[in-house]
Amino acid sequence: GTILRTADALDIPVALLEGCADPYSHKVVRASMGAVFRTPVVQTTWAEAQQTCRDAGIPIGVTALSERAEDLRSAKLLDMAVVIGSEGRGVRPEILEEADRQLIIPMNPRCESLNASVAAAIVMWQMKGSALNVGALDLACDPTGIK
Repeated sequence: GTILRTADALDIPVALLEGCADPYSHKVVRASMGAVFRTPVVQTTWAEAQQTCRDAGIPIGVTALSERAEDLRSAKLLDMAVVIGSEGRGVRPEILEEADRQLIIPMNPRCESLNASVAAAIVMWQMKGSALNVGALDLACDPTGIK
């Protein structure tokens, strides 16, 4: 629900893959603060989402704690679909392998991971920064994104 609420606030489309929470369950509806009714929620399979992205020329990124992952701040997210994994298990192995890029949110070394909704919010904020053609640091100094 929190991810849907954030996506609604930032006007970013969301697709829920199989295994995600039911977007119309009472807990999700409550956490979304009604966003589930304002924003189209696409429920799909990984195979369908992957094919749709490939057909449209949209690269797929995944958040990952791996040596191969690149810093989210340097990635061009404007036209990228990004998969956020579950808190306990991360992104499924087949998605991790088949994605075009792995992305990591830089954190203090003593921190293991982030809550999935927090990670999603950071990724979406960075997507908006890419759309405004400014970096995250510029947005922190000028929240309007206007220079």
